[in-house]
Amino acid sequence: LYSTAVFHRYSAVFEDVSILNMHDVGDDLVGAFICEQVPDATHACQKWKNNDIEPPNSNPRGVTVYDEIALEAHFQNLLPVEMARDDARYIIQHRQEEVLNLT
Repeated sequence: LYSTAVFHRYSAVFEDVSILNMHDVGDDLVGAFICEQVPDATHACQKWKNNDIEPPNSNPRGVTVYDEIALEAHFQNLLPVEMARDDARYIIQHRQEEVLNLT
């Protein structure tokens, strides 16, 4: 799983790494993040639960999987060193969606 690989990569650098599964928290991703993931944020958590904090504006979710694949390919030295991240992402997305006709 990709999440497990990311967890292990960050665990090698940081002491306290955890994963927040967006599918487990329902509609309250911000509350789950503040109350369960941020250490010592009890005051902020309580303010969130009391609706004393304005909810953030949501961004429409974009497709990030091609960027994630490009980054991992870079980390695995599968791309030319001089290739820009945007170019790698475009090439991967173009092959998947236009050449292979898979979305």
